[in-house]
Amino acid sequence: MEALVLIQRALGGQDHSGRTIGILGEMRELGDDSGRLHYEAGLEIAGFFDEIVAVGGAEARALLEGAQAGGLDRDATRLLPTPEAAAAELAQRLRSGDRILLKGSRAAALE
Repeated sequence: MEALVLIQRALGGQDHSGRTIGILGEMRELGDDSGRLHYEAGLEIAGFFDEIVAVGGAEARALLEGAQAGGLDRDATRLLPTPEAAAAELAQRLRSGDRILLKGSRAAALE
């Protein structure tokens, strides 16, 4: 998947002192295989992040389930319903040195 290549390029080889947090919205253009593809994406990206916040509903949950199956601790994953809820939680949790990657389809409205 092109998104996985972009994530790898964005995070690969960068030094930082804090956590790497993924704020990941649903990819709503995937059609009938959406749940499976979100799960597989979670499997693939689990090793890139210290924490993942998935934004949305069933597909976001599938992404987190894949990330957990890929080795990310359940306590390091959170499902939030809206970008606003994710922003509010992150405002409370961010520390100096953390880096964040935002990724999702345009329909996820993460901007």
